Amino acid sequence: MSCLERKPEVQIKLSREERKILASLRKYYRIVPEAWNKYLAKLKGGEYHIPFNEHEMRCFIFSECLDLMRKRGYDKPYEIFVEDKELLEGKRADLAVGWLEDARFVAVEFKRFPKIEEAREDIVKLRQAVESKATCGFFLMLADAQYRYHENLDLKALGIEEDGQYSWFNWETIKPKRYDVLLEALIVAFFATEKVRRVSS
Repeated sequence: MSCLERKPEVQIKLSREERKILASLRKYYRIVPEAWNKYLAKLKGGEYHIPFNEHEMRCFIFSECLDLMRKRGYDKPYEIFVEDKELLEGKRADLAVGWLEDARFVAVEFKRFPKIEEAREDIVKLRQAVESKATCGFFLMLADAQYRYHENLDLKALGIEEDGQYSWFNWETIKPKRYDVLLEALIVAFFATEKVRRVSS
């Protein structure tokens, strides 16, 4: 079975301790969309250039997250890590924000101009990681608008709600200053308020 085929599922209520863990991650969860919006605004305004690769894209978002943490007086040392925290077995998160002793964190994955199938698979893998760890995650993507990702990457078909309790997503088309190109920007968010166990059909 491929990672895109979803088995039937049973929702299991989170324990009080797991709910407490999620609550403690919320302040970190909130800064990622804000950092993304600040990044896109600066990209449109010409303060940032179009990233050459995902590593550069991650550096820009890292900088915006760190700036928000400083302004809001988060505890030091700041809980932000690059390719240091394990998301799934053998796979480290591109960026981890917040860190709890039981290895829970807000995972952030980046994609720059990916193939549509590659983006779809990464979104599904991130959701599976969030569900298995009862944590939070974001998928951030920049892509060339001529390939019409917003039409060809059907998130609702993957069970992702546009503005739901456990997930949300937002598409935006931007034109960076000094570039003759339109970009599609996508943010997909997952917040595990219930554990989900896959069961055999």
